[in-house]
Amino acid sequence: MPRSFSFKMDIAAIISYDGTNFHGFQLQNQSRTVQLVIEKGLEKIFKERICVVPAGRTDAGVHAIGQVISFRLEKCPFSIEKLQNILNYHLPDDIRISEMKIMSGDFNSRFSAKSRVYVYAVSAKKDMCAHLNRYFWNLDISLEQLKVPLNLIPERFCFRSFSRVSRDRKLNFGTVTFSKCIFSDDFLYFIIEAPSFLWHTVRFLFGEAVAVAIGKRTLEDYKEALEGKKRLVLYKAPPKGLHLWGVSYFEQALGALCEKNIIKDGLCGFFKPPSFIDIVKCP
Repeated sequence: MPRSFSFKMDIAAIISYDGTNFHGFQLQNQSRTVQLVIEKGLEKIFKERICVVPAGRTDAGVHAIGQVISFRLEKCPFSIEKLQNILNYHLPDDIRISEMKIMSGDFNSRFSAKSRVYVYAVSAKKDMCAHLNRYFWNLDISLEQLKVPLNLIPERFCFRSFSRVSRDRKLNFGTVTFSKCIFSDDFLYFIIEAPSFLWHTVRFLFGEAVAVAIGKRTLEDYKEALEGKKRLVLYKAPPKGLHLWGVSYFEQALGALCEKNIIKDGLCGFFKPPSFIDIVKCP
């Protein structure tokens, strides 16, 4: 039988959210953010403010399938399974906790992470289901042409070329551990994994690739930007197509699991979040 715990404990949770009606993850005054809503849910349970740390601070309108959060509890009268159920009860329909786990004291969802997997999803279907319009960028474009610039992305390229802000010079050139375009029906899923990203890098990377595919940029422009010879920050993909799919806490290509899920189950595989077994080495 699951036991409750009454001593200090570090908790991690895998969560998903529909980012449409959120002003991003991080607290922003009284704007509706994912962090604010989760912390209010925890406050209803424990009658005190509990700070939540995310693995990735997604922007307004960006979704998450396998975001990881962590927080510390001084005590808890519930089992971890019951706590998950109670917190889900206090959360709105556009946030859901899929799994919760007690972690070691040195675990931090942000600083312990080895890599983040983002997926940009697009559709070329002219009659795409209205429900999917919240999660896919619907384009009148050849997906094969779009794939050409995206396939040029090397293992190491200039992140700064695709970001308007670069406070961290160490990330001017970043390392990509997985990058692939996956076709399923009339959908294209661009999967990219790296230890970290600069602000809006994935959206500019994808938006500028679309610009190449429709003739507003040249393929040579895109190549030079990857090499750090010029910046491409005019065409930014909308947030609705971007998903934080998962976060890994040991050396592996989590993007490969995302690819496998999509190939096997298409749309359902894409929306299936990774579990703790997939992202954390369990003793």
